[in-house]
Amino acid sequence: MRKLEDFTFKFLFPAVLVNFIVLDFLHEHEWVTFGLQFGPLIAVIVFILLMAVLERRPSDEVEEIKEDKREGRNRYLFIIILIVSLNLFWGEPRLPILDISRFEFWLCLIILPIVIEFDFKKKTDNIRG
Repeated sequence: MRKLEDFTFKFLFPAVLVNFIVLDFLHEHEWVTFGLQFGPLIAVIVFILLMAVLERRPSDEVEEIKEDKREGRNRYLFIIILIVSLNLFWGEPRLPILDISRFEFWLCLIILPIVIEFDFKKKTDNIRG
């Protein structure tokens, strides 16, 4: 099951996400339909949820390696660079969250992920008195 998870999270989900983003910028073409843009994304999300229900592992078994975090950051940076470059070279997307001139993009895709990375615990939380 681990190989299926790796394939899903390292290849399938990023590929479907790129498909969703690129098709959002091509909204003026008649061949871009709701099903073509959202269908694969919805199917993969349902598949991930089904995988999660079928395999319930205790959280202590799940081990996140430094390489996994780095790969995740690289994928995230690729998605942000893709969105910015499509905004600059193609034009405006249909969804406001993918438009770099809108506040929604900066809040949801830039500010919140940066804030989540910070550790807000006080340094004295783990020290015993």
